[in-house]
Amino acid sequence: MFTKTMLLKITLLCSLLSTSVDTLANYTKRENRWESTFQFVNAQSTDVSGTNGSSLDLDSEYGWGFTLGYNVNAHILVNFDFSSVKPDYQAKLVEGDGDVFEIDHQMNIYQTQFNVVYHVLKERFTPYVQAGLG
Repeated sequence: MFTKTMLLKITLLCSLLSTSVDTLANYTKRENRWESTFQFVNAQSTDVSGTNGSSLDLDSEYGWGFTLGYNVNAHILVNFDFSSVKPDYQAKLVEGDGDVFEIDHQMNIYQTQFNVVYHVLKERFTPYVQAGLG
């Protein structure tokens, strides 16, 4: 069983630890630094129906990606985002005169985007706003 003294010591220790974490959280090293990520991405399977009975069946597939960015200062990050997925697909094309063409192939999907991120605060944990083009 916990005694009152033990509970007081645990409460005091937790208070000290949370103060230390809060002090460390206010320190940032973002300015003039590079940052990067490596990503695993997934394209979900989907079925699309078209006119005259045409259809597209896209299989689920895993891919990869990365992000590379530079922190201009403690508030502004500029980065580049890239990802690649290569799912298989089966397409059925039905023309107006009834001719049918079937395709079984692999699709190459590449996604790129340039972003500007504004960190509202200079602290390590901060809300941010991001705008991108890609």
